[in-house]
Amino acid sequence: MLRLSCLARQAKDSVLKKDFPCSRLLTLNRPEKLNSIHGEVGVLFKRYIRDTPHPKKNAVYIIAAAGKHFSVGGDLIEHLKLDPPYKGMGLWTVLQGQTDLRIQQSTDAVFVSLIQGYLMGGTVGMPLSCQHRVGFESTRFAMPENKIGFYTNGEATWYLPRIPIKGLGLYLALTGVQLKGADVFHAQLCNHYCRLDQLDTLRENLCHIQDPNQVEECIRAVHHDTVPALTFEGELQMLENVFALDKSTRLEDVICKLEAAAHKSAMAKSALEVMKPYCPLSLKVTLRALQNTLEFTDMKDAIALETCASQKMCQLSAFREGIRAYFIDKTNAPQWEWKTVSDVPDTLVDSVFDLRNPSQLYVFDPEKDPESCYVE
Repeated sequence: MLRLSCLARQAKDSVLKKDFPCSRLLTLNRPEKLNSIHGEVGVLFKRYIRDTPHPKKNAVYIIAAAGKHFSVGGDLIEHLKLDPPYKGMGLWTVLQGQTDLRIQQSTDAVFVSLIQGYLMGGTVGMPLSCQHRVGFESTRFAMPENKIGFYTNGEATWYLPRIPIKGLGLYLALTGVQLKGADVFHAQLCNHYCRLDQLDTLRENLCHIQDPNQVEECIRAVHHDTVPALTFEGELQMLENVFALDKSTRLEDVICKLEAAAHKSAMAKSALEVMKPYCPLSLKVTLRALQNTLEFTDMKDAIALETCASQKMCQLSAFREGIRAYFIDKTNAPQWEWKTVSDVPDTLVDSVFDLRNPSQLYVFDPEKDPESCYVE
């Protein structure tokens, strides 16, 4: 079992806290690393949101980031220093999931995320769980995990299937393609679309707000007058036909439909090319993860499934090979054990989500101390 102290060994200023009479500003502070997150970030957010909250129960929490980008996701180099890495992933997923669930289910405090630049990978759960999610012209949302032998996580398994544009959630999960600017608003991943040149003003106004009931009015004061139209309006039918998600969706069928659509759809043709070097196992696990959460009515169930799957994926050869190819040897040419999606055994995919024997794994519990979630 790992201790939280193992996650909190990095510099203590990776999340900055500043309190005001009715609000608390929390700022991700690793701009030199594009605000990639490591264990200490999770420990500090837990401390500032769950353990020692603002004195006012209905305070406004502003979650922001230093620099031009919110976050590019997990800091894999720091993560791999943990021994063993899969237990670090388990403890981190429990820690992050507890905080994000507290944010999502808050009935008193108000949470606002200011999402400029990149929002990618395992970071997405926290800002997407806020009641007010502010996007800008520079906002870029992406889930690139299939490229490195992992899978779509960070509570994206909960949020992506619930995007109202049919097929878009699965498309984003499988391809890792960036959703940009106002398109993030149209997908309802953000529920405000504001002017980037007013970001500093908005943050300052939120910090000095006197009444939490005025948050909506405060944000709307810097809304764009008009929101640009969806940039892929002409591809909506393709997305629905190819990437419609239900329990019967098969990855092999998605690829066949993409091939059939590629001669008349630039988006379909691009998706095929993008997915070609991706890990076949990761693609299948990502599809299954999104299918599993379709029937859930509470995000905590999605987090429990992710906690299990993340630890098991860390122990498989695909993840090790992706890390080797992209971060250690930097060949950018991983040699996947399974060459095509048809080669991947369904029994292997099943085992990634098997919660029946959690020995030596962390099992998510929203109330227990994260360290106590470990099963010997």
